[in-house]
Amino acid sequence: NIKVSGKIDARDFYFMRDEMTILSNVNMETSTIADYSAYYTPYGVQEANKIPGAAFKDKNTLIRVMLPKSIIKIGESAFSGCYNLLSVGHIPDNVRHIGDNAFWCCNALQHVNIPQKLEYLGGGAFIDCYKLQWNSLSLPNTLREIGGYVFMRQGGGSQPNFNNCTLTLPDNLEKLGEGSFQGCSFVGDLKIPNKITDIPDDCFMWNNFTGTLTLPQGLISIGRTIFDGGSNFAGELIIPNSVRTIGDSAFA
Repeated sequence: NIKVSGKIDARDFYFMRDEMTILSNVNMETSTIADYSAYYTPYGVQEANKIPGAAFKDKNTLIRVMLPKSIIKIGESAFSGCYNLLSVGHIPDNVRHIGDNAFWCCNALQHVNIPQKLEYLGGGAFIDCYKLQWNSLSLPNTLREIGGYVFMRQGGGSQPNFNNCTLTLPDNLEKLGEGSFQGCSFVGDLKIPNKITDIPDDCFMWNNFTGTLTLPQGLISIGRTIFDGGSNFAGELIIPNSVRTIGDSAFA
């Protein structure tokens, strides 16, 4: 176990990852992250107030982490492959960016809060997090973009993600990724926000929606198999006159 305080940078994260071979619990709540512009990785320059890209990637001894309260970004693949990670505590509400594959394959992770000021949720951020559960998932209104396959499970586990969970998308959302909510088993109504012009392929595939589906008036493109496999919407579906293309098996 280790408690980290004071100023740290990318070098400290990679030391913990690579040299502390039995590290299981890390408390960084009172620490601050400085930039280290000389330190280049495949994940880019390591900025201040950002959990570096690949900070704990494949750190399979890691069980619990308390994040610095001052962070505003979580880098790409920061906790990717930490399959014994149970908790990251409370992600600070000032976090605006969760990078691609940030928690990919964190199979033991049971709960993560979505920060209230989040603007970007990266592709594959929670892919194959089999044990994650919410009673309802209401994404913050600051969110502008959701990447591809964010919550997808690729296989394994007897229960679907978010069983009997409802999904509320924010009014200010502008972009969805391919397969963003594939395989999540959401239920209830679904309203696509008005700023969305494209629903990409497989976006809501393998869900269990049973309420009404509301599409935005400015919608242009509906991808293939977006609702394939499970959903059984009720009521009348109104497809806006603005729609130019509907993909194969979109509502199969």
